[in-house]
Amino acid sequence: MSAMKELKTASQLEAVIILSQHQPVLVFKHSRTCPISQHAFSLVKRALDRGILSLPVFCLVVQDARPIAHEVARRWGIRHESPQVLLVYRDKVVYHASHWGIQPEEIRKQANRVSEPPTIPDENSHVQP
Repeated sequence: MSAMKELKTASQLEAVIILSQHQPVLVFKHSRTCPISQHAFSLVKRALDRGILSLPVFCLVVQDARPIAHEVARRWGIRHESPQVLLVYRDKVVYHASHWGIQPEEIRKQANRVSEPPTIPDENSHVQP
């Protein structure tokens, strides 16, 4: 079971970026005052607790870290929303969703997609012209 880690400082954001060089990480932008965000937070937390999601998840509470929320939007070119998830791999957003579109199964699928090594054809396979 993984736990969400807090994301509220520039140095923590830099650590997330460094970690993303080695594996996909999820940034979850959360608003404590939004019922939709509360629902999405519960979905992601439950998925972590049940092992559906097994990647590092960093929770950015927008009320506590507005400058970092804006920096995330600027750095990766994704308009700020909350709730919002950003799947980051090698310092690029490879998938994002917001509001009711936040679905742990889809996050897992996208994380697996980017972290799988590319397949190399074996020597017996032939390319058809």
